[in-house]
Amino acid sequence: MNSILYLIIGVLVGGLLGVLVGRFLLRKLFKDQEVAAQNKVKKILKEAENEAELLKKNRLLEAKEKFLQMKAEHEQEINGKNNAMNQR
Repeated sequence: MNSILYLIIGVLVGGLLGVLVGRFLLRKLFKDQEVAAQNKVKKILKEAENEAELLKKNRLLEAKEKFLQMKAEHEQEINGKNNAMNQR
């Protein structure tokens, strides 16, 4: 009878310890996954910011090139008109 009682107590204590250890390990696993997900989000955001900055620089460069092209065309047109007026 005592051995059955000890067996039941041992099973209960072992089961309780198993549940406690399992919960601890699950919490640690979930925390590690959360940290990994946050790091991944930070990395993705940083890459997106870098890509956006690169696109911004490229667009600005294209705009400057277009402006210089239009300025050169305008200056040619003005010079042509000035030459035409000077030849009269």
